[in-house]
Amino acid sequence: MTMEARKSAAGIILSQGEDPRVLLATRSRHLRFAAGQHVFPGGSLDAGEVGAHVVHAANDEDATHIHAAAREIFEETGLLCAPGPLPPSEAIRAARRAMHDGAMSFDAILERFSLRIDAREFTPAGQWVTPIVAPIRFDTRYYVYHFRGGQHEEVIEGEITALEWMRPVEARARWRTLPPARHTNCVVIGERELLIIDPGPTDDDEQEHLLEQIGEFEAVGARVKAIILTHSHIDHVGAAQFLRERLGAPIWAHEAAVAQLIFPVDGFLTDGQVIEADGDPSWRLRCLFTPGHDPGHLCLLEETTRTLIAGDMVANPGTIIISVDVGGDMTSYLDSLERLLTEEYSLLIPSHGMPPPYPKDRVRKLIEHRLNREEKLKGLLAQGLSHLDELVAAVYDDVNPDIWPLARHSLHAHLHRLGHFAVGQVNAPE
Repeated sequence: MTMEARKSAAGIILSQGEDPRVLLATRSRHLRFAAGQHVFPGGSLDAGEVGAHVVHAANDEDATHIHAAAREIFEETGLLCAPGPLPPSEAIRAARRAMHDGAMSFDAILERFSLRIDAREFTPAGQWVTPIVAPIRFDTRYYVYHFRGGQHEEVIEGEITALEWMRPVEARARWRTLPPARHTNCVVIGERELLIIDPGPTDDDEQEHLLEQIGEFEAVGARVKAIILTHSHIDHVGAAQFLRERLGAPIWAHEAAVAQLIFPVDGFLTDGQVIEADGDPSWRLRCLFTPGHDPGHLCLLEETTRTLIAGDMVANPGTIIISVDVGGDMTSYLDSLERLLTEEYSLLIPSHGMPPPYPKDRVRKLIEHRLNREEKLKGLLAQGLSHLDELVAAVYDDVNPDIWPLARHSLHAHLHRLGHFAVGQVNAPE
């Protein structure tokens, strides 16, 4: 059954002037949704929420969403998005704390200070619905609000742990998925029996948090059957030994991945092997040997739900680094992507990022992207370029130079595939 998305609203708060900043909030690491991530202030519409204190709205529905955005902004940042004159900052701060304590509603605060929310100051900026795999789903309307100044944001720690004004270009740079990625998706599937796929965290607190989440499944009668690794990289295996010790569950992986692991595994998985987890009906996880990013990389296709757990074959957003220095092979990677196009699935879960809305289109674009880079490289080789730094700068002239040290690895892999060598050093990725 598909979880219904909650109606929500959020504010993209921009400072005024020639060098505008955007206000981003950092969510607590202990939340179920978007833990530890930078977000625009916002949240769900309250039950029975209306926009009675919103003026100049196009309709009642728009008024309600703008009211929710303004309420959430005030609750999370302390900024009152209303035309002045505003009361003294101490009065605003006291009213906000009363709101947090449940002693005063947002409407009561607006009424006390004789304020109204002007819908004309909230410019619609799109609508986004979180994918079906998210633990909580939101149907969120976004609004741009140009902050006049004269107020100061303040954290009341709870869901939000920090607030920061950033240049949009800086926010975008932080958002990029760069190895080792900030977030690796650990997937738990099953019902009476559970299969834990890619438990990545190395941080003690994150490992305990993962164990607590698994404990919630065990509390309703489930047991962990196995820990499965898609491949050997540290951001996918960081908690594997920890969970084996705490849960008594075996670790399984492809034999070719073992050479780069720092701990032993308890069983080898092979191409086409089906792992069943007891349920009603049983869950069926079929192993797909997909080398290229890693010599022992596996994708896992859950056949009853037609869900592909793609490991590091796919990222969304971003592309996958192929490094010869850690066993990567560009030809194998492209062949593995082609194989994924022959399988049947309606949902693809990457290890980094959210599931793409059109899974096979995402796979095709990754193939196209790599081949386009390769054609560009062939042209430069034909012109006589031979130094790795020159080739990287020319092939990746459309990306931020900060990415070039990582791009060197994939370009090096393309050179190997083409039978060419370049002058220059490639350092192993961390």
